[in-house]
Amino acid sequence: VLLSLEEMMPLQLAKFRPGAGGSGAGGSVDLCGTAAIVGARNTNPRGAAYIYEFIAESGEWERISELLPPSGRNDDFGSAVATDGSVAVVGAPRTDGDSRLDEGAAYVYRRVDGNDGNAPRWVFETELSPGDTEVWRWGQQVAISQGYIFVGGRGMIQQFSRNGNGAWSLRATLQRPGADGFGNAIAVHLGVLVAGVGFDDSRGEHAGSAYVFEEQPPGSGQWVETAHLFASPPVSGEHFGGAVAIHGGTIAIGAVPNEIGGSIGSVYVFEQEPEGWRFQQKLRASDGQLSDAFGGAIALDSSRLLISAAGDDSRGSESGAVYRFEREDDGSWREAQKLQAFDAEPGALFGSSVDLASGNALIGAFRTEGRGGAYLLRVSPTL
Repeated sequence: VLLSLEEMMPLQLAKFRPGAGGSGAGGSVDLCGTAAIVGARNTNPRGAAYIYEFIAESGEWERISELLPPSGRNDDFGSAVATDGSVAVVGAPRTDGDSRLDEGAAYVYRRVDGNDGNAPRWVFETELSPGDTEVWRWGQQVAISQGYIFVGGRGMIQQFSRNGNGAWSLRATLQRPGADGFGNAIAVHLGVLVAGVGFDDSRGEHAGSAYVFEEQPPGSGQWVETAHLFASPPVSGEHFGGAVAIHGGTIAIGAVPNEIGGSIGSVYVFEQEPEGWRFQQKLRASDGQLSDAFGGAIALDSSRLLISAAGDDSRGSESGAVYRFEREDDGSWREAQKLQAFDAEPGALFGSSVDLASGNALIGAFRTEGRGGAYLLRVSPTL
């Protein structure tokens, strides 16, 4: 595959900084066309999330809204974020329930178009809670797919749908009793959901695994487990499933050991075939080191894969990096480029989170400039 000059030299489109008082921005990000959301869970006193939109008239990205929780507590609001351009959901996994500490919650916001020359705004719509089912830190993972909201926490994933009156209600609940950490990592695409379980011990202590569910029949709200994936081979302490991504018939699963002396992080790629999901390839950074956290965050589209290494030290201790892999004509993946911040600094943790949409990459840097932020890069002229 021949790379164009633009592909070899990604163009920085914007650096998203938090609003006044914002802190910890970039720990979570999501990108959808001309809208982006960046979580800032350390913002005092309650956490925050920021919506940015591309303004066609100016050709620039601008911060449109600061989303705040309706409660006055610091519940790690902004730990997880997602948007489809018209709806946004923000996780607050340390929200206390009626009878359980750190039960978790998620908050939904909707976009309201501006009129008479006014800018659009985002308004609070509703709070989602896990109900009576026992769960811990629900809201540390959120996703939006095909108009549905998905919220995960340690022990459970739930799907919500909007009814004809505009209210959100529970549609489905997914659980796997005994799967330690089920719901800590989720990804959804076109009726297929991947749930990473990085603490699963079934193939070795904290070797990890990932479950694949499909909605059968499509649109029914009935989710059927179709695969239980493991590293090839499973390795104790690897935490396979700590990060997951899916696009079409491809799943990518991160494995980031956190034990001292553990192996270098990896990402495992699986492809869907008529008989099921088949392991295809194990990816590692060409210059990876033990402390890089390669595979801690993943983003995937039809032809490229972004893999974070927020602990990379090549431009200062924990300055961070993100590796771009390209799909070859034979379906295999090759490392194409190592992305780093144009203003890289020690401790920035560039790669704290990643997303990929419409040829653009959104990369969080949890500690850049001391308050965190996110970088928007053009990584391909076309999809």
